[in-house]
Amino acid sequence: MPLLGFESRIKRTPALVVTQSDLAAYKTDRASWALSGYLGLRPKNEPVIGPLRLGTRVHSALEMFYGYGHDLVDSYNDIAESELASLKESGILFDENAWRKETDMGRIMLAGYVEYLEETGADVDLKVVGAEEKLSHIIDVDGTAVELRGKIDLRVLNTFTNQHLVVDFKTTNSFEKLTSTAHLSDQLKIYMLLEKLAHKENPEHHLQGALFIMFRKVRRGPTSKPPYYDRCEVHHSPAKIKSYYYQVFGTLRDYVRTVKALDAGADPRLVAYPTPHPWTQYNEFRHVIDMMGDGDDQRVRDMINDLFVQQDPHERYNVAPADLLSQIA
Repeated sequence: MPLLGFESRIKRTPALVVTQSDLAAYKTDRASWALSGYLGLRPKNEPVIGPLRLGTRVHSALEMFYGYGHDLVDSYNDIAESELASLKESGILFDENAWRKETDMGRIMLAGYVEYLEETGADVDLKVVGAEEKLSHIIDVDGTAVELRGKIDLRVLNTFTNQHLVVDFKTTNSFEKLTSTAHLSDQLKIYMLLEKLAHKENPEHHLQGALFIMFRKVRRGPTSKPPYYDRCEVHHSPAKIKSYYYQVFGTLRDYVRTVKALDAGADPRLVAYPTPHPWTQYNEFRHVIDMMGDGDDQRVRDMINDLFVQQDPHERYNVAPADLLSQIA
C-alpha cells in the first residue's frame, strides 16, 4: 500500500534519482524526508516572510548579478515586485507592511554590497566560468542503479590561485557561526565527488573548494556596526573526498533500502522515523509527523490534502537557465 495512500514522486527510470538535498534531508530527519523527498509534498501556502524567503530573494538577485551580468539592486527590485504582484493576485492574506520591511532590508543589504565591492575590490580575482551547472553520475548500489545529482549555481575561477570554486551565498545573523561550521557542509564534497566520478577530460578544472559570500541580516545605519559582509573559503584534499565516497555509498545503501521498504508498504514508523532537533519547531511537517504518531491515517491524509500539494521533488534540477531568466526578468 502506498505511504498514507499517496504515490511516491521519486523518479525511478532509468535510475533512482537522489540529490545532495535528498541525502541531507534523509540524514537529518527521515520522517520529514519521507513527506518531502519521497512523496514530494510542499505546502500550498508557503511563508510569505521569514529567513527562507529573504534568503531566496537575495540569492536569486545575486545569481542574476554574477551569472548573467544583471544589475544587482534592479534585479532584486524586479524579483520583489513580481513576488508582491503574485501574492496580491493569489488572494493570500499577509502582512504587507512586514513584507515591505523585510524586502527593504534585502535591498539595503545588496545596495551596500555593491559599495563594498567597489571599495574593497573583493571580486577582482574572480572570473565566472559557469552557472546553473548540473552534475550527475550513476552508481550501482547493491544492484540498484542510482543517479546521484548535484547542481552548481555558480562556479568561478580565482585567477590569482588558478582554482575553481563553487560560490555559495549566505544570509546570516552571525558570521562566526557560519565560518566555524562551513567545512562540515556536505554540499561541496558532493560536487567534488561527482566531478571525480564523472572522469572529466580536464581534471585540472575540477572544483578545488568553495567560496562562501556572507551577508549580515541588518539594516545599515548610524547605530549598526560593521562588518556587514564577509567571505571564507573551504577546501578538501583528494584523500578527504575519497573517504567521503564511502560515507556517501553507505548512506545511499540505507536510502535505497528505505525507499524499497516504503514502496513495499512498510510502516513508516519502522523505516522513516522522526529525529527531533532544536529546530523542529520550524519544520513545516511537524504537525503531520505528530499526527502520524497517533496512528489515524485518515486524519493524516485529510491534513495533507488540506495543507499540501504533490510535485516532482527534483523540479529544480529540471529548470534550464533560460527558464530561470524568464521567470525573473
